[in-house]
Amino acid sequence: TVVPGQTFSYVVGAAVTGGTGTGTNGNGSSFGTFSATGGTGGSQLANGTTVASGTGGAGGGTFVGSPAFSITGGTGMPGIRFSGTTGFSGAGASGIFGGGGSPVITPTANGGTAGGAGTGFGSGGAGGIAIRTTSGAASGNGGNGAPGTIVVKEYR
Repeated sequence: TVVPGQTFSYVVGAAVTGGTGTGTNGNGSSFGTFSATGGTGGSQLANGTTVASGTGGAGGGTFVGSPAFSITGGTGMPGIRFSGTTGFSGAGASGIFGGGGSPVITPTANGGTAGGAGTGFGSGGAGGIAIRTTSGAASGNGGNGAPGTIVVKEYR
């Protein structure tokens, strides 16, 4: 039961910065006694020249408490390498508030290309990709994940 003038503490999950290697987990959100986890970062696809794929991160939103309505996040798409010179990165997970980051379809040769940032509240950034046709190191950072959100509906 909620009474007039009652206050609630809340935390909205902050956006996360994409990086190299395994993706950064998203930040959780909470409202009063309810809390939801952030999504997990996707896996890193190891260097190589053969066909391989990496996994997208699992969606967040696992709730603690008994909310009247909860929505879990989607899973990011995997990145795929076809050879040492071709491949594409995984798309970021989308949610009901907007799309995940756009994947890199045409990576920069001999360098890294960053994935697109998540565009809707709670959406994930796309994976980055690096293609090397010469010797040397390269990396493509993952796109930034979008911040979370809390929606409160008041009924009278």
